Amino acid sequence: MTLDRRHNFYRIPHCCVVERPAFYVSCLKKIERVNLKDGSEELFPECAAAIKRGRCVAFNMLGDEIAGLKVYYRDRDDCGPGIVSREALGQPPRSEEERKHHHKIAADLQLGVDENKALPARPESIMVAPVKTREPRKPAAPITNAFDLGGLINEQVQELKQ
Repeated sequence: MTLDRRHNFYRIPHCCVVERPAFYVSCLKKIERVNLKDGSEELFPECAAAIKRGRCVAFNMLGDEIAGLKVYYRDRDDCGPGIVSREALGQPPRSEEERKHHHKIAADLQLGVDENKALPARPESIMVAPVKTREPRKPAAPITNAFDLGGLINEQVQELKQ
C-alpha cells in the first residue's frame, strides 16, 4: 500500500532550523531540491545548509523511513477542519483498508488516533479579545518656556575657548 505525498499532513512539532513547526512533505520537497543542485536551494538557504550538514530533522526522519524503522504519515482526512478533505478536492474517498492502515501509522507515531475515531478536530473559531476603543488624543500644548539647546552648547564652547 503506497502513501500518497499529496495527502500527507504529518507535522514536525518543532524545526530547530526555522524555529517553528513544519510539514514533513514540504521538508521532503526541499531535500529533493537540494539534491537536484539546480540553484533552487537559494530560496531556503537555512534549510539547505542544515540538509547538507545532516542537521535537518526531516532528513533524519527520511533516513528512518528508508531504513523501514518508522513511517511519518498523517492523512488529510484525519486532520479535521482547516485541511481540505479528499471529498472537497473531488477525489475518491479512502478505502476502509487504507483508513485502518493510516490510523495504525498515526497510533505508531502517537498522534492520538484510535481505531474507530478520527483525530480531534481543531476549534471552529479562535476567540479574539475585544478591541479597546480610546478617545482621540488632544493636541500637545505649545512649549512656551523652551530653551535653545544649540545656543546653550555654543555658549559652553565659547567659554571653553577662553
